[in-house]
Amino acid sequence: MNRNLQYLLLSALILACKPSGQVSKSTEAYEEDLSIYWKELPEVEGKQMVSSEEILPASPQPVGHIRAEIDSVNSMIVSRNSQIQKWDGYTIQIYSGLSREAAYSAKRQVERMMPDLEVRLEYFQPSYRIKCGAYFDQLAAHRLHQDLLRTFPKALLLPEKIPLNANDADK
Repeated sequence: MNRNLQYLLLSALILACKPSGQVSKSTEAYEEDLSIYWKELPEVEGKQMVSSEEILPASPQPVGHIRAEIDSVNSMIVSRNSQIQKWDGYTIQIYSGLSREAAYSAKRQVERMMPDLEVRLEYFQPSYRIKCGAYFDQLAAHRLHQDLLRTFPKALLLPEKIPLNANDADK
């Protein structure tokens, strides 16, 4: 491109970016009289405060208002949650597979190793799962998990809903 054409385009670009109006450099603060929008409050004698009910009349809640519906839904949720008897906790799964014989073998082996530990067999067609322990504390569940990993290398520490009246639950 021609050098003169480049200078011409550059100067046109600079002139296009120049502000068109006067720029005010005054340091005066912006002021506006908003007193016409202020609400007149009753005079207060001494230092006694006036309550908002005395200033603004209480408006009745309209019929069919959404707040009534929300309150009814919230009360249903609270009543349902109070009936739930389970809490977030942890359990150890030592076996998961299709073989019933292998599942019962793993269950017997854990019961021999740790007779005080609750061992559960769960069947969800077509797989069997052997789970043991019910802990609310992850650290306690982790200790048992580390002990079981020596015998069962595929043991998993799983989050699970634990009944609040669980006998083996860590308190």
